[in-house]
Amino acid sequence: ALKSEWGFVERGGQMDSRNGVWQCTRVVVRYCNHSYASRGAKEFVDDIVPALKSEFPNVELVVETRSGKFPFLEGFYKNGRRKPIGVKGEPAASISNLAKLLINQWGGKNVEHSGKRINTRSQSVQGLWTPFTNRPLP
Repeated sequence: ALKSEWGFVERGGQMDSRNGVWQCTRVVVRYCNHSYASRGAKEFVDDIVPALKSEFPNVELVVETRSGKFPFLEGFYKNGRRKPIGVKGEPAASISNLAKLLINQWGGKNVEHSGKRINTRSQSVQGLWTPFTNRPLP
């Protein structure tokens, strides 16, 4: 599993699904026609959305305009979860990668793992003891 620069875990491959069924049902692109921060989103809608619709026919791609609001993508999944991602100032290629990331995910929580979990009855301020804890440096 690869971690993207936005903090989500990418599994790669064509279909990240459960039991052979796509989990993402809809991706909504919301942007403003007048905002400078939405220039990448406007380019994404004009150039890339038709290709994505043909590449992923099972996912409904919806485009909505909202005046005065920052652009964002939102994925809707079969388990009822929604995942919004802000795309303010992002180029169209980056937004396309984020849309594919939303489509390929299965709708679980975004969990960031930071190493091995250790359960103890009393927490130590110094950390976990190892044989090398109090040994002097050579």
